[in-house]
Amino acid sequence: MKIKDRILGFVEIGAWYALVYTLLYSIKHDVNLYVSSLIIVALIYIGGISCPIVRHLQAWKDMWKEQ
Repeated sequence: MKIKDRILGFVEIGAWYALVYTLLYSIKHDVNLYVSSLIIVALIYIGGISCPIVRHLQAWKDMWKEQ
């Protein structure tokens, strides 16, 4: 496992933790729904893209391959 995979794994953990925290914060407090939704969607994308398993899939490699 490369150091890049480990760093992105920590980024993924941080993104999912921030997602759960944002969800719970937005449920408990009165927040702007649109801003909260934008943050939640961004954290989902960051968590999904930084996942080392996703980046090693053949479909991910084919998507970034030059044609």
